[in-house]
Amino acid sequence: DVCEMRDIAIEEDVNCKPLFKELLELMRKEFQEEDIILNYRDIEGDMIRLLDDEDVDLMLLQSKHKDKLLTKKNFFPWQLHITCSDDLEVYNTSSWDRRK
Repeated sequence: DVCEMRDIAIEEDVNCKPLFKELLELMRKEFQEEDIILNYRDIEGDMIRLLDDEDVDLMLLQSKHKDKLLTKKNFFPWQLHITCSDDLEVYNTSSWDRRK
């Protein structure tokens, strides 16, 4: 597995709400890859897949309730995790009922 962290400049006010499609397009350009998925870690530490603007709203809401970390000026208070669309190993599925 490869893990790479990048700080990516976004020409937006950190107080405004980004749109899902804009974030997806920005990450596709940054990583030069079309087959990606946007994710974030929720309060419990589970990886959550972003699918639309409502998911972005939830990510923003949860980021306000996380411990206040010292962040760089003009940085968003949340982090995106970018994965390949077929990489399902990043999600916590231990609580799923696996009856056969």
